Amino acid sequence: MKIVGIDLGKFKSVVCELNTDETKPQYDTISTTPSVICALLEKRRPDRVVIEIGSQAGWVCDTAESLQLPCQVANTNHETWQWRKTRSKTDRQDALCLAKLSLLEELPTVHMPSAKVRQKRSFIAYRQKLVQRQTRIKNGIRALLDRQGLRLPAGKSGWTRAMCQELREIAQRSGRSGRNGFVALSIVD
Repeated sequence: MKIVGIDLGKFKSVVCELNTDETKPQYDTISTTPSVICALLEKRRPDRVVIEIGSQAGWVCDTAESLQLPCQVANTNHETWQWRKTRSKTDRQDALCLAKLSLLEELPTVHMPSAKVRQKRSFIAYRQKLVQRQTRIKNGIRALLDRQGLRLPAGKSGWTRAMCQELREIAQRSGRSGRNGFVALSIVD
């Protein structure tokens, strides 16, 4: 059985090929790009590809599966992975450990969702960040107004078109008069 363990890095990855017919594992360091990973897997044609969960795990798993190679994604939060707390941790050791644990059927794995599901989850997470950012901005504007003794209506009614227009007028008046050191606001609908 031939297992390829890949310790994925942002720019470079370490590959360990563990073959049960050979005594020593073979190592390579490669660029972490789809074309290089695909070429490596096409050339080596392992019985199994093993990687750690991480930001690149999705497309690497997709690449392996497109070549009809089984792919295991290791759960690095599992207690089996606690050996990582040793001082002499290297990428080569990580790649070898992935391959060995997979060979022994002791690798704690996680499910890798399809590309479509991962993309949808990414969009949802990004939208949540945008909503949080919008909320922080609105709260900042409210705080700025509170420091000037001005109040916005609570909730959504503070952000109607009419209120936004009123905020523009307040900002323009305050900018001209410099009253109480109030800084001009630029409100965008």
